Amino acid sequence: MARAGIRQANFSSARCIVELGAGTGPITAEIVKRLEARTQFLALERDPDFVRVLNNRFPSSANVRILQADVSHLDSILNDQGIAQHGVDCFVSGLGTPSLPGSVRNSMFAAVKKYLRPDGIFSNITEVPLYYLNFYKSIFEHVSFQFVAFNMPPGGVYHCRGIR
Repeated sequence: MARAGIRQANFSSARCIVELGAGTGPITAEIVKRLEARTQFLALERDPDFVRVLNNRFPSSANVRILQADVSHLDSILNDQGIAQHGVDCFVSGLGTPSLPGSVRNSMFAAVKKYLRPDGIFSNITEVPLYYLNFYKSIFEHVSFQFVAFNMPPGGVYHCRGIR
């Protein structure tokens, strides 16, 4: 599922990748393996125990930062990190985005809309295949779904472009 979550990210040209809800780092590990030295990578995780795990697994470097943060503050986080000047090429989310509280989800998508580059992508893993397709179509112009049968439990990834 982690590899599917980043499948549409263009690592050769990306200047900034942001992971939302990094957990213990399965997606983070796939990103770090492919990350170019010039690409800035931010992994956001709210839970302090998970942040400790992430910091042990992925020490901070010039282009990798693990931040203890809540996505409801995504706009100020990205602004503080200097992302405004070039934007985000790829957001990868491990969050149950549609089930987030409405105010958190709205804040998060307002920031995604503000910072996602016009050719950028928002990818969100899910264990509920196709259930939220209409939800993502209400936010993005182009939505595809990639089923991942060999995950336990099976799931998939919504790949979204062209935020409305």
